[in-house]
Amino acid sequence: VDTDMLAANAVTDAKQNLSGVAKAWCSFNGEPSEAINNSFNISSFVDNGVGDFTFNFSNAMSSVNYCVATSSSRNNNSPLDCLSWSAVANKTTGGFTINVGQTNSVFSLACEASNNAEYVDFAVFGD
Repeated sequence: VDTDMLAANAVTDAKQNLSGVAKAWCSFNGEPSEAINNSFNISSFVDNGVGDFTFNFSNAMSSVNYCVATSSSRNNNSPLDCLSWSAVANKTTGGFTINVGQTNSVFSLACEASNNAEYVDFAVFGD
């Protein structure tokens, strides 16, 4: 019997069932190549196009009434860097879509979809 595996799975199950804790989270690299850096309860993602990503849960949520807190940014350390933001759409019990947008490099009001956010992070709360 692999006791390390059993212990790891027991902790994971307890985390999944505690009230008020994140039911899923992810640190995602949106550029230069899309990849999950680290995650909990995220099985995979799909690159749907520029700035449009669908994330799938390993263990489904009980309803679509969950909350997704998101953050997106670049790693440029420039005062003229793009302002980026992310929005959640298409929630299902199996996953959701994040759309990442940004202004241009001089903070104009023009918005466009972009996968230029190097860091896309999120946490999911709910049942």
